[in-house]
Amino acid sequence: VLAALDDLRSELQRYREPYLDQQLRALGIARDARGLKLHVGAGPCVLPSWINIDVHPAQLAMDLRWGLPFADGAADYIFLSHTLEHLYYPVEAQRAIKEFRRVLSGRGVLRIIVPDIEKCIRAYAEDDGEFFASRAKTWEWSRYAPTRLADFLLYAGASPAFGFSSHKFGYDFETLRHLLLNAGFRSVQRSSYMSSEHPELKVD
Repeated sequence: VLAALDDLRSELQRYREPYLDQQLRALGIARDARGLKLHVGAGPCVLPSWINIDVHPAQLAMDLRWGLPFADGAADYIFLSHTLEHLYYPVEAQRAIKEFRRVLSGRGVLRIIVPDIEKCIRAYAEDDGEFFASRAKTWEWSRYAPTRLADFLLYAGASPAFGFSSHKFGYDFETLRHLLLNAGFRSVQRSSYMSSEHPELKVD
């Protein structure tokens, strides 16, 4: 069975490049294009003038774990919101961050939004019912968590829930900063909702 899976994986990899090339041609984007703005993990939120990347049926439909089909230094901006926590830490997450670093230009900027697990830990420890009630208004799945602990563990990627859409890890700023610095980023700034100093990245 393992040998058959390896064969299938190799066969699917052979189709990957033509599949991506076909999509890039349809979007009018050359492999060596520059000045790109990449919206990674776009879901149903399409940003005009950005390349919106996610699993099918996204504008550019692909698995982030394949690596990005762009040249070194091709992007001026990369934006991802509520995406990184769906990759396994540290291997998949580190690989993705290194790929973002490769694709960004020398002055390029990466903006990452992840659930702040530190806030959730504090809310749990302080029995902050208002915090959990506000989350239930935003996230439908949170309404069905039987307890605050079940809600928290699901948020942190530590629950029994399994699948593509489940969280695989929970980030605080220290851990995300560590991941970014290890990938070669030199400057890491903490930010809040819609507070980027770059107008192009005020798209939260």
